[in-house]
Amino acid sequence: MSLKQSLGAVLSGLLLASMYVEAGSAAASPSLAARVVPAYQVQTVLEDALRTLPGARQVSSNEVAWQVPGLGEARLVVPTTEATSARCPRNRLCFWDETKYRGELRHYPRCPKKKTDYYLEGFRDRTESWRNNTGWTTWVYDYGLVDRDRLWTMNTGFDSPDVGKGKRNKADYFRC
Repeated sequence: MSLKQSLGAVLSGLLLASMYVEAGSAAASPSLAARVVPAYQVQTVLEDALRTLPGARQVSSNEVAWQVPGLGEARLVVPTTEATSARCPRNRLCFWDETKYRGELRHYPRCPKKKTDYYLEGFRDRTESWRNNTGWTTWVYDYGLVDRDRLWTMNTGFDSPDVGKGKRNKADYFRC
């Protein structure tokens, strides 16, 4: 075998190995694949929100808005790129359905009334990370128990890339 053939065989092997590792790591890491909703599914997610959230309207190719009584306009943002999933607008309470601020984002305006419960409409039992960009401290609860159970406190200007293993996908509502 000539040097040229040997070099070609080595390069082909390296190329195949790198393709295998790349494909294998994506398959082995479901969170990597779940960061972005495939373009063909974005509209399906939005249509589901439009069907289940009273008064909801589509405001962009990946966003739905609706009015929460006593609170104001809330929004669902379906990520089409990783950057989309990481944004929490100013003066908003943000909840993501995956850790590390990934996945679908629901954001709500700051609370106008203290000691009022606001339900995570269409998003109950789906929060894994959060950010509080408001001037209000907010408490998040689970209705899964006989009495309500406070899961965590969202202090002003703070965030959490992971609510914690025992608290993931349990949030039902928040209170200011």
